[in-house]
Amino acid sequence: CALAALKQIGSPAAAKAVATAAATAKGEWQRALLMTLGEIGRPEGVPVLLTVLKTGDQQTKSVAAVALGRIGDARAVPALVDAVRQKVPSAYDALIRTGELLLQRKQIAPAVTAFEQALKLAQTEHEKCAALLGLGKTSSAKALPVLVDALDDPEVKVRNAAIEALISYRHPD
Repeated sequence: CALAALKQIGSPAAAKAVATAAATAKGEWQRALLMTLGEIGRPEGVPVLLTVLKTGDQQTKSVAAVALGRIGDARAVPALVDAVRQKVPSAYDALIRTGELLLQRKQIAPAVTAFEQALKLAQTEHEKCAALLGLGKTSSAKALPVLVDALDDPEVKVRNAAIEALISYRHPD
């Protein structure tokens, strides 16, 4: 199929072509195009994904969130935070994944923002743990007081995640 070929090509032009088609597509076809943008993983797909995350139906917003999480672009962080607040399925996981990808690319400040916002929005101990572990990996001075505060959390698993995050924390010399 044409989508599989564009995904395999993976170039900026391929991503742009899929993004252009996704901007006007509807329903299942649009969701397939959005998922392909995530699989291509190029930043050219971010603008249309951000638009759909704000304007689509719940299922389409969820697909856009997943795709944004696969791309890991700093521009997605505020929109994913809003999507988590709106209870868009998969938005929380996409926010954590975006933070992880930003961290891999040494984009520390937006990664810290993603993990801090995720921690504020966390509804479960699992979500708190994921955000704390991400913050620990940033080794950001901004993260240290947040990690120390989490040592007082009433949940044992959250306290353990804070300890693990502090162990992984490496302050730059």
